[in-house]
Amino acid sequence: MHTIKVFDLIGIGIGPFNLSLATLLQDHPGIEYLFLEQKESFNWHPGLLLSWVRLQVPYFADLITLANPQSPYTYINYLHTQKRLFRFSAHENIFPLRTEYNQYCRWVAKQLPGLLFSHRCEQITYNANAGYYTVQFGNPVTKENGTFHAKQLVIGIGTQPYIPESVQIAKHSNIIHSSDYLLHKHALLANGSITLIGSGQSAAEIFYDLLQYENLLHDLNWCTRSRQIAPMDYSRFALEMASPDYVDYFFNLPEKAKAEILASQAYLYKGINRQLIEQIHDQLYIMDAQGGSFKLNIFTSLELTALQPAGKTLHLCFRHRDTGKSFTQTTGSVILATGYHYKIPSFLKSISNRINWNANGWFNVQKQYAVDNDQTIFVQNADLNSHGFNAADLGLGVHRNMVIINSLLKQDYYTIEQNTSFQKFGLPVL
Repeated sequence: MHTIKVFDLIGIGIGPFNLSLATLLQDHPGIEYLFLEQKESFNWHPGLLLSWVRLQVPYFADLITLANPQSPYTYINYLHTQKRLFRFSAHENIFPLRTEYNQYCRWVAKQLPGLLFSHRCEQITYNANAGYYTVQFGNPVTKENGTFHAKQLVIGIGTQPYIPESVQIAKHSNIIHSSDYLLHKHALLANGSITLIGSGQSAAEIFYDLLQYENLLHDLNWCTRSRQIAPMDYSRFALEMASPDYVDYFFNLPEKAKAEILASQAYLYKGINRQLIEQIHDQLYIMDAQGGSFKLNIFTSLELTALQPAGKTLHLCFRHRDTGKSFTQTTGSVILATGYHYKIPSFLKSISNRINWNANGWFNVQKQYAVDNDQTIFVQNADLNSHGFNAADLGLGVHRNMVIINSLLKQDYYTIEQNTSFQKFGLPVL
């Protein structure tokens, strides 16, 4: 009689958060797991891996340090194995290069068992009698397909590029999302006329990178909906809000209060690195002092309302948010640095009846990051509305995984630190 192999856990997606979970699971040999990823290998935002760009979190917000600093899979140990630790220490910059962080993650991924790349999750069903999920997968390379079974799932497929509703155009060679910037950079520079839409870190990184090619451009425009080129608040008390204390506080707030607070917190997670802002301004000043050779504009408070092809060019329509007046512009190419959003994956359709949904049709995420009553389906980076602005924070991703593993083990293997900040976010207890 054929015996069905049932894993304790299957993770869907191998981005930084699920890779972190797999890393933590190395300390738990009793948990049998698999992780499936449709891509051929780990490669984090390859279209934005500019050589000089750094993470906005320090090196110890790696895959595991905040849970187990003695692990062989820490960023520090990676540098040690690469014989780069002394150079890193002498460099005196705690923020890793994004390219080097990507190399670190690839280094970890190659060492861990149970990570299956080129495995695309197609559908998930639930066997109520046996109490396990069946994950159907397809291999986009070999065209093979098959199934795996598990008692619990962790969905970590990440976010997808967001395209504004005002961009009602099918795929166009001169319109790209910032996530594909490096894949199209040479073509953009050859075009010579570029308009960049967006106000966050990616937009600023691309704008600064394009400023280095003054001799190849004849016009460059940066248009933002925000009313200023705003820095991210990286002050110490702001950093205290990236803590388990604040996550607990936010989770227990009324839903209306959560929505209002999130709307006011863009400066905590959507701003631009202050040093990069200064680098951009320095570069603009130098170019101005030397007599810039191309047309350059930075526009704020402009909301994109339409984008249409116009022969070999593109026609953009904007509304000025403060005056209400319209503004039109013609450009050769457009880069949409308009961020990312989470979409409910279609492979959950067959088990949607097991998932708790809120009134907005979104996951009703519990404190332990489960979305079903039995705590068998967990989500990564889908908890912005429930747990707060830190959902995408790499360091708190480790905290989330500690909570998930405690739930899997049904015991507090990891001690979740309390009183992690000097600030008290709730009512005073005197």
